[in-house]
Amino acid sequence: TFDVLLDSVVQPGARDQEFVKGKLWTRRHRNLLKPRRILMDHVLDIVTAAANSISSTQVTFPKLAATEPDSEEDEKPAVKDRTGVKEIVQAKLDLLQYDSQTIATLWRRYRMAPKIRQVVVGLAKCILEMVEKEKLRGDVVAASVLLAEPEFQSEHHSIDAEELNSLLRSDKLLCSPEYFNIPEIRRKSRLAEADGTAFHANSDNKEDIAKDKNEWVCRVALYFAQALDGGLFGPRFTLSHIIEVLPVVSAQTESSLSMILSWLLHVRNSDMKSTFVVTGEFKHIGPDEQCNEFVMGALLEDGFIQSQVQRRERKIGFAMYCQAMLARETVSARLKITICRVVMRLNLTEGDQDAKECLGLALMEVLRYSTHPLLRVYATATLINLTERQEALKLRLFTMGIAKLVVEMLDPMQGDDDQLYYGLTLLMNLSSESRYRVLLVGASLPMRLVQILKGAYNQVRHRGRVVARCIAVLAQMVMVTEQRDMLANTPCLDLLLHVHGNSEPSTGLGELRKNTNLCLTRMVAGSVPLMIRVGLGYRAFVVMGLITEVEFYLLKHKAPIPNPKRAHAGAAQVALRLLECLAESPDVAHRLVATKIGPRLRCLTAEGTPLENQEVHAAVRNVFMAVFKATKVRPEFTQE
Repeated sequence: TFDVLLDSVVQPGARDQEFVKGKLWTRRHRNLLKPRRILMDHVLDIVTAAANSISSTQVTFPKLAATEPDSEEDEKPAVKDRTGVKEIVQAKLDLLQYDSQTIATLWRRYRMAPKIRQVVVGLAKCILEMVEKEKLRGDVVAASVLLAEPEFQSEHHSIDAEELNSLLRSDKLLCSPEYFNIPEIRRKSRLAEADGTAFHANSDNKEDIAKDKNEWVCRVALYFAQALDGGLFGPRFTLSHIIEVLPVVSAQTESSLSMILSWLLHVRNSDMKSTFVVTGEFKHIGPDEQCNEFVMGALLEDGFIQSQVQRRERKIGFAMYCQAMLARETVSARLKITICRVVMRLNLTEGDQDAKECLGLALMEVLRYSTHPLLRVYATATLINLTERQEALKLRLFTMGIAKLVVEMLDPMQGDDDQLYYGLTLLMNLSSESRYRVLLVGASLPMRLVQILKGAYNQVRHRGRVVARCIAVLAQMVMVTEQRDMLANTPCLDLLLHVHGNSEPSTGLGELRKNTNLCLTRMVAGSVPLMIRVGLGYRAFVVMGLITEVEFYLLKHKAPIPNPKRAHAGAAQVALRLLECLAESPDVAHRLVATKIGPRLRCLTAEGTPLENQEVHAAVRNVFMAVFKATKVRPEFTQE
């Protein structure tokens, strides 16, 4: 029972793994991790109670009959094996079949650990002793405190300098009979065969045995890395601490620690029959090589790989390093996400155009071929940072077909809100110039924006940021004259008016309202029928809402934002610009006169009001003049 349940909980099957890779890390599915962990805890509790009450030599497994029993003897259960639950768990632990979370849980609750654990404890002690001898100022790693832990007082495999060199240079220690005994491995493999062990338990071929040894060393390197990165002492001793002390220790200690990190990274040929050789250098990983992705992620996050590569090849070298990692199909989505985070933190200047182009093309290929939703979000966010005010890079990306790629990515039926939001933000950067907007129109972007707006226009309370970003991109697209005329014949205008009526600034949807006003202004400019349709049609109270909005921004809004007067004045100017545009129609202008717009707007610019913005004063005067020109009456508008 433990074997079946723990396999289904801790190590999901092929179908579950596809689910984990595809959807488990999106925001809406993130809580699905909790039931898996809770179920694992319950299974371990049940198994512990059973294992404590049943002797390991009394557990039998009945033989299941494939057909109906022919005699009474066949009805009796046949004893197939006599194996205890604890022995199965220990066999899997010794073969490092479990992931780091399961190994940590078994050790924390039941003090069950792989036999190789005593070696990693000895390696940790060796590292701490090397750091303690340096007598670093401030004691970055707190080596003396950690060496006093009970973990190091118990029995462990002590490692001196000579044995450390043997551990790193050869497999004599890790593949010694104590830890890698072929008969013992075969026996444990038969116990763990339900998990699909990779060992060739029944083979005497030397190549198969060599492959088993190399795969075993790879598993040990991953286990050692996870143990040294918080597995032994939590946040008090991690790989980051080892990387942090490298620049301040002696050359000999730095060489030893670099060799340890290189061994943990474990860059080797993908052919597991070849022997692994540790070099202590951190170079580009070849197309036929593999590495320990857990350690690679830690080294990238801490900037160690970047510093090592830039010593030889500057920033373009590190950009090519990241490009090669992003282009490899064998690299997991988790490591590619880490690379995206590192690239976003790079301080690329105007002189690093080659590095930006290299990274931009690599990220574009990730968007083209990857189906992992979270990776696509990170790649899009990284492209947003790279393309900001970079016209040369934008032109290069458009040449490579990014317009069609991003439009296809904005699928409202498949993409989640994060993917839609960052994709629309990227389009805001890409549509900054008219030549780019023409290319995006050729990729059918306006109609895709209308599709997104159709699916979210009535959900502004929950999906306000997606709708606001969609309308902002739409405001860029209507600057193309042909597209403005085409969109006027679609439900786009009615959708915008519906959003305008349901996005009051007082409800925290100020950005959405501002983008909607801007889009409506550009859409109705120069078209009297559209002015009447907006001002007097579907939402007859649009003009009243605009006046109320201006009053709200300029007199009543007191939200704690960095520069409230400037921010509120900008939103008020957009609303006043829409009023001015609508007032060019005589019918709308007469309605504005009937609403007594003159006194209401004059009070905003009167002396003693808290607003001191000349641009807003000019916008108010422009509204007065537009109403006066359209109606030729009401001279009190111009008295001020």
